[in-house]
Formats: sequence, C-alpha cells, structure tokens
Amino acid sequence: MVNKFFKRRPFSGLFLLLLISILFSNNPYRPTISSIEIKGNTKTRDYVIKREIIHPLNKPLDSLIVLGDRNRLDNLGLFSESTWRVIPLEDGTAKLVYTVQESIQRTPPLALPNYKEDTGWSLAGLWIVNNFRGKNQSLALGGTIGGEDTYGFSFSDPWIFGDHVSLTLNIGRTIYEHRFLDKNIDVNSFNLGFGKWYGNSIKTSIGIEIEKKSFTDGQNEDKFFYFGTTGNVQYDTRDIYWNPGKGVLFSQTIY
Repeated sequence: MVNKFFKRRPFSGLFLLLLISILFSNNPYRPTISSIEIKGNTKTRDYVIKREIIHPLNKPLDSLIVLGDRNRLDNLGLFSESTWRVIPLEDGTAKLVYTVQESIQRTPPLALPNYKEDTGWSLAGLWIVNNFRGKNQSLALGGTIGGEDTYGFSFSDPWIFGDHVSLTLNIGRTIYEHRFLDKNIDVNSFNLGFGKWYGNSIKTSIGIEIEKKSFTDGQNEDKFFYFGTTGNVQYDTRDIYWNPGKGVLFSQTIY
C-alpha cells in the first residue's frame, strides 16, 4: 500500500500544478482600483498630473491604460522618471500609485555676447523658467543691449483651461540703427495664440500677429502697421519619448 501511494503521488502533484497554471493563465489577477495617489511631486500641482491619468476608478486594473498614463506624464517634459505600482488594500481592492521625479525646471539667467553683421556686437541675456508656479507653464525673459537694444517676454500654457485648450503669448521690442538706410528702426510685436486638442492626435491652433515699425532719421518718420492671422491643423500619432520612430505627422498651416 505504501509503495502504491508514493507511485501515484507524483502524478497527482503534476496534475494539480497543471490545473493551477491553466486557471491563472486564463484568469490573471486584476484587482479593482479604488483610489489613485500621486507621489514625488514637490512643485508640480497634483491636478497637472491627474489630468493626464485616465485609468478609471472602481474598475479592474488595466496595465495598458496605466502605461499610456505613464507615457503622457513623461511627454509633459517635467519629470526625469515616472513609475507606477499597485498596493493591495484590506478591503480587497487596490490603490494605484504614480511616482514621479521632477527634473531641473529653472536655470540661472544667462548673459552672452552676440554679433550680427547688421548691428554689430550686443550683450544678450536670457532667463527661462519651466513649470512656472507648478502649473506646467513656461516663462521666458530676454533682451540685448549694445548694437541692438531689445527686450521680450514669452509665456505659454499647454492646458490653461477646458479640455486641452492652450495659450501662447509673445511681446517684444527691437531698436537699432540701420547701417544702409541711415535710420533708426523701432519694431514692436505682439503674438497671441490659442490651441485645442481633439483626442491625442488632432491638434489645432489659431492666432493673431500685430507688428508696428517706424523708420526715423531725426526729421522724418515712416510708420508701418501689420496685422495677420494664422491657423494650424495637425494629425500627429507619434510618441516622441517612448517610440519616436513610429507614427505619422500631417500638418497644414493657413497664414
């Protein structure tokens, strides 16, 4: 009897192992996600991260959706790394945790010499602040002094309100002495644009451009005024960070 028992036991264990593997392969464990938590962001506002996360609550874990969420977080350009994990809870559900590591978002002001054939030498300064106020806004201040006197201000927000509605604003002024016309040139420019995404592939934008120019020689002054509108439609299926070699880009601009 003992010999017969031990002869049958390996076959029973093998059958049980095969049955368990079949059950688990056909029914992988997918806990219900009851909450989502953000960790690691010290400057970036929580809502900037959460609006890129589309995994639903009170639904089973879908790793494909989670990977898409992570890719969108990386595409913001604010984080050097983003990861996710699932933490089981006592009630049988699970918590989905996204952890991000913020990259350097502010650089010190820079000052460099700059030379142009039309104006000669100038000293140029630039200061760029990414993720301004933790809202994924970009702010840039710049200018030159010397052969060409300029100053400019640039601001952009890829999602200022609504659903993927963006804003760009550029204001600048340039003053220099024209070498061949023997006149002083004064150029004031203003650009304002709004954009809207439809899904993740269709991107549209519309904007206005205003420019004023004056040419003076001490006695006479000539003035010019320019007003223009621009529009752009793009169909973009690329993933620049994770798979830049796949996808297509079609773009049409109206000017």
